[in-house]
Amino acid sequence: MTLESFKKLALETSPEVREARELYEASDKAYKGQLAASVLPTLAFTGQTYPYGHNPADGYRFQTWRLNRNDMNFNTTANLNLFNSFQDVQKTRYSSLSRGSAQSGFEAARQDRAFSAIQTFFDLDSKSQLLEVARQNLDAQQEQYQQTLDLHHNGMKSLSDLLKSETDWRSSELRLVSAQAEQKAALVRFNLLIDRPGSQPALLQADLATGTTDLPRVEADLALALTRRPEVSRVRKEFERSAVALEQAAQGLLPTFSANAVWNRSDAATFGRPAAASTVPNPNYQVGLTLALPFNFNVVTQAFSYAGARADKRRARSAVDAALRLVRQDVHGAFINLERATLSYGISLKKEDIARRNLDLINGQYRQGSADVIHLAQAQTDFLNAQVERTLALHDIFINRALYKRAVGEPLW
Repeated sequence: MTLESFKKLALETSPEVREARELYEASDKAYKGQLAASVLPTLAFTGQTYPYGHNPADGYRFQTWRLNRNDMNFNTTANLNLFNSFQDVQKTRYSSLSRGSAQSGFEAARQDRAFSAIQTFFDLDSKSQLLEVARQNLDAQQEQYQQTLDLHHNGMKSLSDLLKSETDWRSSELRLVSAQAEQKAALVRFNLLIDRPGSQPALLQADLATGTTDLPRVEADLALALTRRPEVSRVRKEFERSAVALEQAAQGLLPTFSANAVWNRSDAATFGRPAAASTVPNPNYQVGLTLALPFNFNVVTQAFSYAGARADKRRARSAVDAALRLVRQDVHGAFINLERATLSYGISLKKEDIARRNLDLINGQYRQGSADVIHLAQAQTDFLNAQVERTLALHDIFINRALYKRAVGEPLW
């Protein structure tokens, strides 16, 4: 499994991503519904009849079961709001900002899950490589023990050297047990992220070519991060939405002026008689102007609503400031970690090469009897530590590079 295929599976199976996607789709549908409600006319249709009993439409004359067309009243009304003191405009803006906030939340959820997938993938790969290093170390310690045993039988090494070699051998076995447990734990995290059985084996195809080692430009990337990080975009949408809510609360303190265009047609029941003459045009239509106080107006309720909206706007402003501060901290922190991983990897390569050469040298001296087991054990430990440090530093480069991309708002999926 490659990193890209694992990220794709992790995003597809993530309940957090699905939840964020559904929230965005729900807010998108709500916005489209509000937009339609603000620009489209409404249509009302009613039909009424009294098939049994005293009929109010016919002077309360009693009638048995009867359901004729001329016993029914029909009314059709079309209404188009032309103006309502910008209330529909504000509702549409609020809904649009809610949709934008949900979209940013969806992008943030994908970023989080993609980074978690990258971290988990390289963690399992590093634990698998460290397990292989532990196996190689165990083989080397077993070989050293057999060599020491032969030298002891020939009188070239003391019993103390032999016991020291066996102790190092057992220590290698303990390291192998620990490495196996860590690899299994990493495998469980890997599988659970894509909804597979925890112990199911995974064969990874990791591209560990470090590529360019040039470090990014923090200041330029920081300016981009402040505009494209989904977390920042989300809190900014929330702030704009709180500003709209404040304007709506202010509208609640003022009378509402509205204009409506109405078309109406009525068909009255005749009960078999000729329809009565009427001076009312049918259909009829008009444009009506209305000036009214808000519903349930008592000043105090509206004043408290306005004060609450102002407090929420201040809260949203503080959330924006906190998010911008967090972005700056994330970018600088990610850069420092990436710089450290890059420098550490270069040093660990040199350290591993030196430790390998020293181990080869001590091994030759040990076989000749000119080096004791303490020096050999130290050389083997140095080489083991150098291998571990190089493996961890290499994987840290990829993890911290992804962390930096996430910090500056570059999509990881």
